[in-house]
Amino acid sequence: ECLRRKLAADADGAPLSFEVNLRQEQRQYFISVFEPHISSYCMFGRLTVHYNGVKNNWHCLCTKARKSCPHKAIAKWHLHQLKQEIFTNPESFHKDPPPLRHFQLRQILEWTNKQERFPFIPQREKHLWKWWSTL
Repeated sequence: ECLRRKLAADADGAPLSFEVNLRQEQRQYFISVFEPHISSYCMFGRLTVHYNGVKNNWHCLCTKARKSCPHKAIAKWHLHQLKQEIFTNPESFHKDPPPLRHFQLRQILEWTNKQERFPFIPQREKHLWKWWSTL
């Protein structure tokens, strides 16, 4: 997919991607990516992908958050080629928290139940609450 877009950009005489300095903020990068198809989110043949180095997240108008797309892949490749230190800096890596263990989940459920923050639990769902409280 990315190679096909590169060939289309070459055929149009346009660069596949380039960095745009929209803001002079640290760790905020904007990459303009060639898009051969006109759509509601791309009317002029280019799409801007934003990388927030502080939060370590990518944003592209063609897709929802946390979904991959060719534009993000091209922008990642572009930044990796020009600013490799972004990806080798330990601060730039986002680590997911470890999954909750059963006793942690039970503590959360007990606390929530004591605080009465659960919405009304229909009768047909009470068996689930009993099951969770036995963990």
